[in-house]
Amino acid sequence: MTLNGHSATVRCLDLNGNVLVSGSNDFSIKVWNVDVNPRWSSIGCRMTMLGHSNYVRCLQMDHEHLISGSYDMHLKLWSLNTGACVRTLV
Repeated sequence: MTLNGHSATVRCLDLNGNVLVSGSNDFSIKVWNVDVNPRWSSIGCRMTMLGHSNYVRCLQMDHEHLISGSYDMHLKLWSLNTGACVRTLV
């Protein structure tokens, strides 16, 4: 199965149930729904989160939120429902 969407190297992944998140050198975070037909060869991106100004290096999520760390020296807390950045920690 292929996930097409990032324009640079994927640095980190986190899986929670049927939701997969990926962080990349393109400074973005993508949310994927992996609960799909196993005969499909690719999965579409459900949401893109933008806000970091450098590579996204680490991700951790629960059912409602995602926290991301970046080489921009910031942690960001995101809503998985809206894709909005809820808080930035320096």
